[in-house]
Amino acid sequence: DEEQFKAHVKQEQEAAALAEAEAKLAEVSRDALLTGVNDETALSMAPLYPEWQAGQEYKTGNRLRFGDGGFVKVLQDHKSQADWLPDKTPSLYSVISDPAEEWPEFRQPTGAHDVYNTGDKTTYKGEHYTCLRDNVAHSPEELPDAWEKAAE
Repeated sequence: DEEQFKAHVKQEQEAAALAEAEAKLAEVSRDALLTGVNDETALSMAPLYPEWQAGQEYKTGNRLRFGDGGFVKVLQDHKSQADWLPDKTPSLYSVISDPAEEWPEFRQPTGAHDVYNTGDKTTYKGEHYTCLRDNVAHSPEELPDAWEKAAE
């Protein structure tokens, strides 16, 4: 019977549309959750974030995995390039370090969001340093009076 067939087709179309909408909701919910957490929480969920790739459009605030365990936040909208690697392009990416790492490698600050402040610790050229004041954007070599070398 034709009416029964039309009703069946309509039911299948509605079920397919509902499944598609639910999948989109799950994707949007996941993206909102991943975007809405702080860097420390994001780092603990790093496998859920996409891997960095050349030729992609990235938006400010995106977080990405790269290399062997690297994790970064995008600092400005851009299209990625093979020669703009995340750990080598501080104007585009901020490396998110594990807060459990006591002496992370020195990273040149690119703005107010990632300057060093009193008590921050870093490793610079194999030596450990503690920052002595707020808003320091220079290395221990460039601004030695802002840093205290740690006793070994």
